[in-house]
Amino acid sequence: SFSAGQATGNYYDAQGQMAQLQGRQQALAYRQQGLSALDRQIKLEAQINARGAAGGVDPFSGSTDNIVENNLAAAVDEFDLSRQNAIIAEGMGGFQADIYQQAGKSARRRGLLDAGGTIAKAGFQLGSIGGAPSTTTNTAPPVGNFGATFGGPR
Repeated sequence: SFSAGQATGNYYDAQGQMAQLQGRQQALAYRQQGLSALDRQIKLEAQINARGAAGGVDPFSGSTDNIVENNLAAAVDEFDLSRQNAIIAEGMGGFQADIYQQAGKSARRRGLLDAGGTIAKAGFQLGSIGGAPSTTTNTAPPVGNFGATFGGPR
């Protein structure tokens, strides 16, 4: 029916909005993960530099600097991966939302067509009932010997 189609369409619209929100939420989680990797790197670099300086080693050159650079490269890679995952999650949320929106449109269209079909069916049934009986009578004389054959008047 029309109202069922509308209700189903509204349901799919809500599902689409939820999918889009979930995609955004996942994207935010991935972005946070990337920022956490950079934050860990900053803390790790500070520890490496402090230990190097405490041991009498120049923290900005040599093996200490190499350790910092390697850790920084790993943190940047993790940050980039998280950023790419965020883009994918947001895109997938939008894609899923589009699918739900199309399903909602189809449900509304189907409800409208069902309602139109019901109206057409009712109109057909009403038309097949017929109208008032005819008030005219057949005044034509019998043709041939019909009455005599079946025992009627001759």
